[in-house]
Parts: sequence; C-alpha cells; structure tokens
Amino acid sequence: MHFSTVSVLATLLSLATAYPQSPDQGTTEIPPIPPNVNQLRANNRIQQVAAGTQVSGPEAYASAFAKYKKTPVAANINVAAKKTTTASAYATATKQSTSVQATPGPNDISYSVNMTVGKAKMILNLDTGSSDFWVFSSKLTQAERGNHSIYKLGGKKVPGATWDISYGDESYAEGQVYMDKAQIGGVVAQNISIEVATDLSPRFTTATQDGIVGLGFPDGNTCFPRCTPFFAAIAPNLTSPVITFALRKAAPGDVTFGYIDPGLFTGAVTYAPTNDNLGGGYWEFNSGGYSLNNDSKINLKMDSIADTGTSLLLADDAVVSAFYAPLPSAYYDSTYGAMCFACNETDLLPDLSYYIGGGKHTMPGSYGVYGQVSTPAGYCYGGVQSNSGIGFTILGDVFLKSQYVIFDYGKKRIGFAQQAGVVF
Repeated sequence: MHFSTVSVLATLLSLATAYPQSPDQGTTEIPPIPPNVNQLRANNRIQQVAAGTQVSGPEAYASAFAKYKKTPVAANINVAAKKTTTASAYATATKQSTSVQATPGPNDISYSVNMTVGKAKMILNLDTGSSDFWVFSSKLTQAERGNHSIYKLGGKKVPGATWDISYGDESYAEGQVYMDKAQIGGVVAQNISIEVATDLSPRFTTATQDGIVGLGFPDGNTCFPRCTPFFAAIAPNLTSPVITFALRKAAPGDVTFGYIDPGLFTGAVTYAPTNDNLGGGYWEFNSGGYSLNNDSKINLKMDSIADTGTSLLLADDAVVSAFYAPLPSAYYDSTYGAMCFACNETDLLPDLSYYIGGGKHTMPGSYGVYGQVSTPAGYCYGGVQSNSGIGFTILGDVFLKSQYVIFDYGKKRIGFAQQAGVVF
C-alpha cells in the first residue's frame, strides 16, 4: 500500500489488547506545539460540513438503539421516531475543498466531510462508533441510489470478500470489497479497502450522506475475510497516529489528522486507556464519575464510548435524573419515550462534567437542549437521555461539541481537553 507524503489520518491498529484500569486511571499531558503547525493546518485540517436531514429527537434516540442493536426499554421511542418528520438541510458546499464552511442546521445535525473515493466526489460521515468504510456504488439500482454520489468501481475487486451491516431497526447494507484510492483533505491513500454497497435498505437511500467512514478498531469491522479498516490502514503512515475532533455547536467542526492542534483547546489533555469490554471495536474507556455545576464529584464507574456518529448523550439513569432535577417543568414524556422540559427553563440546566483519565471534562448545561418538540408547545427535547436498554454510556455529539477529543491509535488511548471558545 502506498500513501502520498501528505497522508495524515489517525488512530487505529488492532484492538486485541485490553487495558485493565481503575475508573480514574489515566495520564495528563500538555502536548507540544508542532514546529510545522501552520503547514499541518494547511494540509491536514479540514472543517466538517453540515449535510443531512434535520433529525428529530426521537429519530436520534431510536437511531442510537438501532446502531447498537439494542431494543429500547420504551417501545414508544420507535413509534415516536416513525411519526416525526424531517426537513431538508442539505449543504451547498463544494465537495473538493480541504476546508469547507457550512453552518449546521437545526439541532446541530450530523456533520460530514468532503472526500474523494476513486474518482467520485462524496459527502461521508466520519464515525468513531463503527469500523466499516462503505459507500454507495453503481452496483445499486437507481431507486436505491436516490440522489447520492456513487463509486463507479474503478479499483480492483477483492475476490470473495463481502461485508454486511445490520441494525436493530432491521435496516441493513451489504456488498463487495474493492481496493482503490481515497482522499480526504491532504490525506491520500492508495489501495485501501472500500466496501461497496450492492444492496441496502431505504433508511440509507433517504439519508444524505453517501456512505460512512468508520474509525473504530478492527474488531468492529464486518468484512469477511476481515478488511483492514480505514484508520488502521493509514495510522502507520501518519506523522503521529492520531485523529482529533473539535465538533462545535451551531458552527463547522474541525478534524485534524496526524497532529494535535494547540489552537483548538485550552489547558491540559487527560488520557484514558481504551479497553474492549464490549467487544465491538469501539473507542471504549472507563469514566469514574460525574458532577453538576460546581458540586462535588459523585463516584460512579461507567463503561463509556466516544461516538461522533451518535447525536445524543446517553447516560445512566442517575445522571439523567440529576441533570433535569433543577427544572420544575422537566418530565418523562410517554409519547416520545424521553425527557422533555419547557424551553424557557434552558438556563436552569446545570453544567455536566464527566471524570475521564483523572480529569474533569465539562459540557455547558445549554448544550443539553436538542430541539423543540411539536407538542406540547414551547417544550424542548432533552439532549441527555437514558441509556437504559443499552447498558453503557455513549458520549455523543451533544457532549463532544464541548470537547477537543484525541483518538490516539498508536497508544490505544483517548484524550479529552476543554475545547477553545466554549462559553459557559
């Protein structure tokens, strides 16, 4: 496999080794400023673009259960998701730029990036919660393609190799494997495994991303025989085997490849070692507790994952109850199967901190608003919801938008720092 000299992505080799740890075990570091940081920013930093539908709270909640093949404790979560409507919020940005600005739609819809796969210009979702790099292709029927950009099979087919992704809501995608070139920003990789969709369910046809770049560990890859995932394939060729995310609230996010950008965070970075307790190839770690505002830490060992492909923060019931306790209007809505509250009480939402790698990492309370519900009027859908039925904490975009997150594949660890510019 050959990579161009500007190759730069990060974070992922085998996940075979699990790292035993106490809930707060970790390290604290202040990363040095790379001597060529300006050149790295020019070639290896891209801004995500908003591309997708406006996803309702129930849809986002149901999608999380489907992704992790879990059945919601409340059956009405799926019912509510099917009843909600979506509004188009497709970005008009060009697909070739290394740095593209687009303002996220309502609810900070899922962010995507511009990428070239073979010769196709595509909008793809960078997903740390999965390990398959798959795209729409010319093998699909016109009805399945919809309005998507497609990969036209310009590479070399891998004989006998197949892949198959299925979800808890019975949606699926499957197909063949080709070896071809892929480029994202300044990252150029030759002969990388591309999972080409030959069949998929309508759920994907109606989405606006042209595929998913899974950045999880190899254990989560569905190829047979197993493919080398995108992150694992490029990590050895990076200046430093890391990828970092600075998702933002109501603004473009930044993704850097191969280096840590000191301009995107404040203070020190605390790292927690990854583990494989769940066996899904996730960026999984232990968090040792939580706190609200400036209150004392509440010790609670939580198996957690950082997932850029999940919109909500799904937390233990104790955390959810404490988070909404200050709001007189907060209640569990049986129609949505979720916590809702009067939007005019948003200022009462407390700042929420998780303790990771020995450090305290805080999300402003205002980030806990996902969007308004249709009824009752004036009420909002909470961005923090119960993980009951899933069994582990998912730090999705609601929380990650407040953090600078370092996915360090080389050292099998994940780092958190307070994102620069976050207002409390």
